[in-house]
Formats: sequence, structure tokens, C-alpha cells
Amino acid sequence: LPSVETLGSAEVICTDKTGTVTENKMTVTKVYSENILYMCKMVSNCCDKNTHNPTENAILKYSGDALVDLPEFFREKEIPFSSKIKKMAVLCRDGKERYVISKGAAEVLLPECTRIYNGKEDVLLSFSKKREIEKKLNEMADEGLRVIAVTYKKTKLKAITEENMVFLG
Repeated sequence: LPSVETLGSAEVICTDKTGTVTENKMTVTKVYSENILYMCKMVSNCCDKNTHNPTENAILKYSGDALVDLPEFFREKEIPFSSKIKKMAVLCRDGKERYVISKGAAEVLLPECTRIYNGKEDVLLSFSKKREIEKKLNEMADEGLRVIAVTYKKTKLKAITEENMVFLG
């Protein structure tokens, strides 16, 4: 009976219809990218493949479903995710090419971008295109989705620097 009285005085009841809390599972449901396969290739190399983190597992599952065989880059360095900076980054090598790949909060990563991958090549990210991206990402957030951005750049340096990044999705 005390439980019923307590429930009767509740003003808000929260439920977990997705299973994120009760099952520790997440699923990628929407993607905004000019080239989903290329984005999956890059972001899969920015994830820890031996984790119980539901976000990482959802990204890897989505990327694996899209690509079938996930390419493995050699990871040289990593800046682990921090809730303070709201992102993480890796320095990877694929043969002779070296990449910095970042994933994290869109409001943190998008301002670091000066270019966008248009499905064929990196092109200048115009002010209007950046606003279009912000609008789309805000619409996803308004739907209650967890929005994660992915950026990258080719580099010759052996250090992780995150200015002049390329927006992937």
C-alpha cells in the first residue's frame, strides 16, 4: 500500500522504451552523411572494438552491417573520450596515409571543420552548408536522438591536431 501512495503522488514517470537503460543497448537509427560507407570506414577505426560501451557497440554494429568487412587501420595514438571535452580522437595509419579521426558532440566537432566530404572528395564547407548541417543535427536531437558527429583529416604529422577537420556525418 505505501508503494501505491507514493506512485499516486508522482508528478513524472520516466520509461525506457528503447532498452538503453534496462538492456544497456543502443541502435543507430538515423545517419546524415554525404557518403555513409566512407563515414563508416572512418568511424569504425575510432571505436574500441573490445568494449561494453553501448554507443561504441551501436556504431560498430551499424558500420559492420554497412561495410561487411570493417577496414583495420593501425592506431598510433589516442585521446580517449572525456565528458569534459565531449569528444575523442585517434591517429591512424592505413598503409602510407595517416589520418586523425574524431567522434563526439556535434556542437564541439562542427566548429573545427573547414571542409566536408561530398561523397567524392573534400570540399570547402560553406557557411550555408554548415547551417544546414546544424539544422539537421538539431532536428535529430529534438527527436530525442543521441547525436554524434564524425570528422577526419589526412595528416603527415605524428600528432593529433584537430583544426581544419573534414565533416563526415
